[in-house]
Amino acid sequence: MLATIVRSSLAAPRIVTALSLLVALLGTGALLGARLDVFPDFAPPHVLVQVEAPGLDATQVESLVTRPLEDVLGGAENVEAVRSTSSQGLAAIQVVFGRGSDPYLQRQVISERLGGGSALLPPGIGPPQLSPLSSSMEYLLHFGFTSDRLSPLELHDLVRWTLKPQILAVPGVAQAQIFGGESRERQLWVDPVKLNAAGVTLEELSEAVRRATLISGGGYLETAVQRLVLRAQAPAESLSALGQAVVATPAGVPVRIGDIAQVRDGAAPRFGDAMIGGHPGILVETSTQYGANTLEVTRGLEHRLEILATQLAPRGVRYHPALLRPASFIESAIAKLRNSLLVGAALVVVLLLLTLRDWRGALISFGAIPVSLLATIWILGLGGLSLNTMSLGGLVVALGVVVDDAVIDVENITRRRRAAGASADMRSLLLEASLEVRRPVFYATAAVAVAFLPILMLSGLQGAFFRPLATAFLLAVGLSLLVAMSATPALCALLMRHHQPRAEPAWLGSCKRWQRSAITGLEPRAAPVLVGVVLSGVAGLALLPVLGARLLPDFRENYLIAHASLRPGISLLETSRVGERIAARLAAIPGVKSVAEQIGRAENGQDPDAPNKSEFEIQLEPSGRATTGQLEARVREVFEQFPNQLVEIYSVLAERIGETLSGNVAPFSVSVFGPDLDVDDEVAGGIAALLRKLPQSGTVRLQVPPRQPELGMQLRPERLSLYGLQAAEVLGA
Repeated sequence: MLATIVRSSLAAPRIVTALSLLVALLGTGALLGARLDVFPDFAPPHVLVQVEAPGLDATQVESLVTRPLEDVLGGAENVEAVRSTSSQGLAAIQVVFGRGSDPYLQRQVISERLGGGSALLPPGIGPPQLSPLSSSMEYLLHFGFTSDRLSPLELHDLVRWTLKPQILAVPGVAQAQIFGGESRERQLWVDPVKLNAAGVTLEELSEAVRRATLISGGGYLETAVQRLVLRAQAPAESLSALGQAVVATPAGVPVRIGDIAQVRDGAAPRFGDAMIGGHPGILVETSTQYGANTLEVTRGLEHRLEILATQLAPRGVRYHPALLRPASFIESAIAKLRNSLLVGAALVVVLLLLTLRDWRGALISFGAIPVSLLATIWILGLGGLSLNTMSLGGLVVALGVVVDDAVIDVENITRRRRAAGASADMRSLLLEASLEVRRPVFYATAAVAVAFLPILMLSGLQGAFFRPLATAFLLAVGLSLLVAMSATPALCALLMRHHQPRAEPAWLGSCKRWQRSAITGLEPRAAPVLVGVVLSGVAGLALLPVLGARLLPDFRENYLIAHASLRPGISLLETSRVGERIAARLAAIPGVKSVAEQIGRAENGQDPDAPNKSEFEIQLEPSGRATTGQLEARVREVFEQFPNQLVEIYSVLAERIGETLSGNVAPFSVSVFGPDLDVDDEVAGGIAALLRKLPQSGTVRLQVPPRQPELGMQLRPERLSLYGLQAAEVLGA
């Protein structure tokens, strides 16, 4: 088969060369239009369901909302796990499906299940909502806004109603979560004395507000010649109009809302906040749609934001770009791959020029490298695979084999031509020279490929990560072998037909003689050499247990994420004050470019964090004076100055992998199940105490800490009867 391929290439060298150029052009087009991402889709298909439960504490949310929905969703087909978090006013349920499931089909199944599950929820509970379908990495771009001129209420209105629709209009943006600011709402500040004097109840006042703000269709009016649509406007579109709405008319005298209450705009209760550089602001977190090109979407969003920033500057709004930007990791990986290819190609050219002293051979070898890699990228694109750090890593690993294939054939052909002289038959010489080295190289390449094949059979997280690397490597190696058997001989036949190579350099002959003498000297000592090799292998195996094992190495990123937790029950204001002090000290570190903090949860956010929890996003700017590792150590020192909180610091990629796969960033976690939350807390605390005693245990944190302080309220039925009240009336007050 090898001889047939080489012989066919030599029979039609121009056609083979033209096909090689065509493949290179197709690969270039595939590279320019490739879907670029940080990682392959490592997370199994999952759906996040959120339910707003205003006024309910975490225990009530767990029993009244979370458990009924878990029972409904857990019975769906192909469900592998159901994880949930219940917090004050919010239930978040994550349903994880088996790998290989169609994410769109699973979302449809969950939607159908929720249709029946909604009937199990108590009155007043919001409808279950599905979070947008996003990529495994999820993070797209985090940015912020601050203003010395606008109030938190005005700044939030600007971002929520003006900027957010334009952000979501960028192709590929799945979601935009807003942290910080104050959400506007209309409020009635009721005067109890005036309410009692007017003889009006809170229920009557609430009903009056509902009637005054009700928007209803007016239908149409039919005449003899036309039909007129009736458009009904809400009677109370302004605050003053709402204040004039009538609540009741005792003794024919109207009692208006403004008579018993102040009507004004105010801020809704907040469950989260944001700090940018230690100052209050608004943090916007965007996520990538499933299957979108992360790099392309990021650049499109940044372009849109730059236009918006110029429009906001006259209004006193400052735009803080790229507080967290995963696309930088992709750009860095592509730049390093490009540099590796350029260095490899340059070394090949220099080596061939020094050894062959022939620009033709250098050109042939140099051309084989991009053809092999571009053909690999083209086939990856045909298979619907993205270019990510793992597949790019496979190309970098394969670069050594690709360069080797590019050099061996040209060097052997040149050597055979030099020995045969100008009178030798060119086609026969090319065939014999190519097959002479190609057979052993083919067997060596096959051995390497067989070693990589088990990686393709990995399942779970390991398979999701390493299959793209192995696929890219095997494709590049196989295509490089094909190029060496087809394009390289064809180019040699075209460019070296009438060219006689120069004599071998003297220094190269000296190196060969030294190598020959070394091999000759070792031949009589084969047994000791073999024993030494075996002992070296055994020593290497003995070191494996002490080296440790990790799924992925530490990535060199310029972003850190710090999860901080104060004591349960700490207010949002106190968490903000502590965060402001931490941010000021972090910003004082040379090499820290920006610090952003999100506290609690966003409005309609995916993470149901309590007000005592915050997340710092720290952008580093390494320089010659401080490396990334040194900056991370200084960041840890700052957090250690605040001992009353638990802190975990991760790279962005490690944080996303952990949270996406298990809902927990830690490499090891213990789950405690039981019907009694107090017993669960006690058992979990005991396990945490035991783990802290283990050597090198690091940070041990309770994922769900002891419940926050509560004020209990028990209604007395006899008192309700005495005053003629219902429980709902008292609780609604």
